[in-house]
Amino acid sequence: MLDDLDNQLFFNRTHLCIDATLRGLGIAIGDHLSCGEHLRSGRLFQLPGPVLPGREQYHLLTPDTTHLSRPVRQMRDWLRKAAQK
Repeated sequence: MLDDLDNQLFFNRTHLCIDATLRGLGIAIGDHLSCGEHLRSGRLFQLPGPVLPGREQYHLLTPDTTHLSRPVRQMRDWLRKAAQK
């Protein structure tokens, strides 16, 4: 499903990933420690779906779900399926 995505961004630093998401470049997986302020302020919000168990919680984040591009929707759907396994 994800093989047909032409423009992919990958970050190895949480703050870069969150910044890209805030700028509308896609979605992110983040923990509450890194994303809590943005979640509380409403700049980002958690998409409906499972929260991955562990010492930290990770949330699928996006600035706006009403205007998600097809590739972003595909990535979101893939992540949701993977999280349910």
